[in-house]
Amino acid sequence: MAALTALPKVLDGRKKDPSEVDLSGLSPAWQRPIGTAGELDRRAYTVAVMDAVHRALRHRDIFVVGGRRWGDPRARLLSDPAWQATKNETLRALQLPDEPTEHLAGVRHSLDARYREAADQLADNPAVRIDEAGKVHLSPLEAKTIPESLTQLRTPVSAMLPRVDLPDVLLEVHSWTGFLSEFSHVSEASARMGQLDVSVALYVKLVVSHPVLSY
Repeated sequence: MAALTALPKVLDGRKKDPSEVDLSGLSPAWQRPIGTAGELDRRAYTVAVMDAVHRALRHRDIFVVGGRRWGDPRARLLSDPAWQATKNETLRALQLPDEPTEHLAGVRHSLDARYREAADQLADNPAVRIDEAGKVHLSPLEAKTIPESLTQLRTPVSAMLPRVDLPDVLLEVHSWTGFLSEFSHVSEASARMGQLDVSVALYVKLVVSHPVLSY
């Protein structure tokens, strides 16, 4: 946030040395192109700062005030009067006890046991490796041989499938899940367009048919 706040001063047109800005919040991959030839690359620094901000947003380290996607989820919690009005009904629907202490202790114990069980199996598992930085590496799965009977079965099964248009498939899945309603304006405000779901489904078909339009 300090780098983002100071960004306008970095872009004021004057040449700057990399030592004049704080690079501690940026990933090492960005620090090399930023300080090439002893002069701050302002374009690279701008992208690096925005990349760090986006990463912090995804990790929920910072929030956008009033934002729906990047806002603080705690701000959406019910106030005490509203919670008290719906508390009994909500707890009953979720099958949760009124006092959370014992329930959370049980969840904590179960999670700890699962972690320890997984850790005990890592040493004998040749498909898993943990490097010095603590990053987990998984060995790729071996390709399975496709039997001839499956290859022959694919043709008649494919011929039996109905031929439908892509928007129809999207709209049918939308009727089950409502996922097209999650699309919103870039400002995070609710879209005022009527039948937005139909428009999105048709646009997806257009982009799939003409990929160049996605640019």
